[in-house]
Amino acid sequence: RFLIPPIFLALVVVGFHFSNNCPYAYGLGGIATPKLNYVQVAENKIADNFGSNNFVALVYPKTDYDVEAKMLAELDTYDEVDYSKGLSNVEAMDGYMLADKLNPRQFAELAGLDYEVAEVVYAAYAADQDEYAKIIGGLNNYKVPLIDMMLFVCDKIDEGLVTLDDEQTADLKDAQVQMESAKKQLQGKKYSRMLVYSDTPVQSEESYALIKDVHNIAASYYGEDV
Repeated sequence: RFLIPPIFLALVVVGFHFSNNCPYAYGLGGIATPKLNYVQVAENKIADNFGSNNFVALVYPKTDYDVEAKMLAELDTYDEVDYSKGLSNVEAMDGYMLADKLNPRQFAELAGLDYEVAEVVYAAYAADQDEYAKIIGGLNNYKVPLIDMMLFVCDKIDEGLVTLDDEQTADLKDAQVQMESAKKQLQGKKYSRMLVYSDTPVQSEESYALIKDVHNIAASYYGEDV
């Protein structure tokens, strides 16, 4: 009991010293070895045929979809970025993106609803969101993001306040499943996120430089707290 504690402490100090001198990496891209294992060989073949692939997740305050769309468009102008993905640039149906804002007529044509039904649903949505002022000039000028309106309609179907035929209901339910999945992955109660895919190697100077650029772009839209 007198010898074990000091021996243990000495071993901890020695172990800590050697652990700090032990190199490590988050990926195999930056490791050079005289002989490659099968994983490195496979990754090299993939990189030779398809190029490098890397991505970062950007988390930012949940705000208007228009701001998000502008940021996504700016990120896509970088040569290092293959593509970026957020709710504002995910295609929903018939060329419309999830966050595109539609008026009642556009939504009725897209969802296969009667225009009168679409008007009632839009009026109910305005009441639910306390946006009465936006419909004073008429519902034709009132636009709502597609994903928000689609999920709202599906909720009203479940509540029995909107009645459609079986085919229309099935189509909307299929869309609901996909949209809810996208929303769970890319949007929370207070924050949203987007994925930025690049062709930069993992844990490289190019990747770190791109991350810095992504942070600067996000800060220009949302402030330095991003």
